[in-house]
Amino acid sequence: NTRVAQTLEVEAGWERAVETALGDYLEAVCVERLDDVASSLDVFNNGRVALSEHTGAGDQPVPGSLGSKVKGPAAVVNPLADVITADTLAEALAARSSLPPGKSIITRGGEWLGRNWLRVSRGEDHHAGVLEREHRLKALRADFSVSEEKVVALEEHLSAVRQSLADAEADLQWLCTADVAVPPGRVVYTGLLNARGTYESDLTVTSLS
Repeated sequence: NTRVAQTLEVEAGWERAVETALGDYLEAVCVERLDDVASSLDVFNNGRVALSEHTGAGDQPVPGSLGSKVKGPAAVVNPLADVITADTLAEALAARSSLPPGKSIITRGGEWLGRNWLRVSRGEDHHAGVLEREHRLKALRADFSVSEEKVVALEEHLSAVRQSLADAEADLQWLCTADVAVPPGRVVYTGLLNARGTYESDLTVTSLS
């Protein structure tokens, strides 16, 4: 099943911030309707699961918000409208006192602040690099698709060349009085006819391939 991280397109340089803000939600499974899978939770007795309803693209992004740095499902992008962005921690600290209620601010490096709280994650983080890896995978898939299309085009061209060669050999055979369909390296002495079937001249035909 598709995971949330696979559906996102993030502006370069803001991957770490999005990974910090979404956290475990990056691994959420995308479903068409939550109602359709809710009954299955009755038999889910152990572990954790996160589901995201795939309901189309997010709202018009709020300028300056983390949501404006992301393209993806509305369930993921819309909540990020309440997260303001700052390039550095110093900028974020200077702006935190003026944050409206319910708003927070996050830096490119993933430092996340509210008016009276700060969250910083350093060292090992299994979410770190998730979006970058997904970006690379998407690029590889796109390159593979382009290469596959080129291979198909080359195969079609090669088939057309082979058919053209076969047609040319058939035309030559029709114009020659001797059988010129011989193995490579063989030389055939033959008469040459014109399109009306009238004798034109003698010649030798050498099969090269």
